[in-house]
Amino acid sequence: MQGMDVAERRAARAMVQFVGGEAARLEIPAPPVADDDGEQLGLRAPEFTAKLLAPVAVRNTKDATEVLVAANVLEELLGVRGCGAVAAAMTVVYVVVIGDVRYRMTATECVKAKGDARLYRLLVAANGAEVV
Repeated sequence: MQGMDVAERRAARAMVQFVGGEAARLEIPAPPVADDDGEQLGLRAPEFTAKLLAPVAVRNTKDATEVLVAANVLEELLGVRGCGAVAAAMTVVYVVVIGDVRYRMTATECVKAKGDARLYRLLVAANGAEVV
């Protein structure tokens, strides 16, 4: 059964690669620096860590822009596994950059097969666009 799980995850990654094969950059706030006077006073400018997410498929619908990514790719990038853990980890993403366009995260949806995550849908909106 374990071999089938790995095969299904690889198949999801191959599908995303074939359909889109694009890359996205996740910008995540850097952790605070201990013993930094400016940090303690709130004077330090925010810094971000960029993480490259690839391959992804980007799909525009009438309501939103969706970024599709295989479960194993996103879980390895974030260092967590499972729908709830990934959704929680994605709440700290400040912006998603695709090409030259910056998007803000609006939701993370998990697509399951046989009770396990196979694909994630990241719903994003262009900065300045209304979320419906």
